[in-house]
Amino acid sequence: MRAWIDMTLMSLTFFLTIIWSVQVGVTVSLIISLLLVVRRSSKTRMAILVRVPSIKQDVCFAQMQSGSLGPYSRN
Repeated sequence: MRAWIDMTLMSLTFFLTIIWSVQVGVTVSLIISLLLVVRRSSKTRMAILVRVPSIKQDVCFAQMQSGSLGPYSRN
């Protein structure tokens, strides 16, 4: 998905530069790029940690659900 957004931004910059001017194309591209960076960096990223008594270590809940505990898994 991210590659399509970057491709769209590149195409928009190209067409704006051809239609209006280099200054307009670069300015619009810069503004959109900054907005995308702010949007991507402001997304929350969190992991729920769960204490698993059998391995005496905190484990990410997503790993526990998928069964990919790595070398610590005991089946």
